[in-house]
Amino acid sequence: MRTISNYISELNQIKEIKDATFEEILKLIFASYSNNRIKNTKLSEDGDMLLIQWNIEKGKLIISIVRQVFSQENEDIEFDDLAQQLELKLEFKIEIKVEISHGNFWIEKPRLKIEDYFYEIKSKNISKFLTRIPNSIEINKSYI
Repeated sequence: MRTISNYISELNQIKEIKDATFEEILKLIFASYSNNRIKNTKLSEDGDMLLIQWNIEKGKLIISIVRQVFSQENEDIEFDDLAQQLELKLEFKIEIKVEISHGNFWIEKPRLKIEDYFYEIKSKNISKFLTRIPNSIEINKSYI
């Protein structure tokens, strides 16, 4: 079992990797999600999920990889009071015109193989950026 602080440390380590491509970053995130549960979360109650979302802002593609966790030690606490989003935000400059609309998808359960996560991504228009290195990486933590 991992804590939220452990996961934030993992994100900081990923952020420090020089010249990591979007695909390499995803593999690290997916491996962590597959192998490490956050303490006091229940997969059966959507307590530990990944959200991948993207949009275009001011000529840049912004991709957010968000681990949403609901770490519940007390049964009386509501989801919205304790749910946290741990975001790794990637920013890519767009030098040429590309057809990208905003979008997102959820990964609700760990998958058996890392390759299984990429099925969904490869069907989306952000797959063109898998081999690109982000221009910037930011880590954010927030409550829902």
